[in-house]
Amino acid sequence: MYLGLNSLTLSPQRMKHALSVTAVLILLFSQVACSISAGTFSIAAAGSHRRTAEKLKMEGKLDEAIDEYEKHIAERGSASSKFPGENPSFYYIMIGDLHLRQDRPELALDAYLKAHDDGVMQEFIVDRIRQVSGYYEQREQLQAAIELLSKYRDLDPLLFDWDIDRLHKKSVSQEVKEDSFSIDDISLPEPR
Repeated sequence: MYLGLNSLTLSPQRMKHALSVTAVLILLFSQVACSISAGTFSIAAAGSHRRTAEKLKMEGKLDEAIDEYEKHIAERGSASSKFPGENPSFYYIMIGDLHLRQDRPELALDAYLKAHDDGVMQEFIVDRIRQVSGYYEQREQLQAAIELLSKYRDLDPLLFDWDIDRLHKKSVSQEVKEDSFSIDDISLPEPR
């Protein structure tokens, strides 16, 4: 005997119950990640490494936070199912930001470039490269800032050219200021 969908009718109460159960199951599966390895079954809350990283970041434990973000990237990168549009490599941006807070601009740039290589939106990468450039500018390392922007100019030529031009002007202005003198800077011999 064949039963088509049209022959299955649910009362409004049973339909409401079925939808409730479905909603609970969807919520449960979206919050729990399961993994099976070496004959063991473990359930860990999805995003636990990310949440731990954020907690450590708030506590000022930046190296530990970086380690947790890296674990999160590895865990989500190898997950058999991902949310639509999910790119765990976005967290390389967070790692780079933490490196920059720790005065490690080279490591920050490496993290941002990993994110770029893994398909994170270019606008995020452009913004972060400009932050590294700003880091150098704040420390009066204008040539390092200019070289960085020039190297990655192809990511956003208009914006990077504007920054490069501004930094060149600032550099020239500083040179002029250092080379110029005023009459007050000259010490004249005292009259006898």
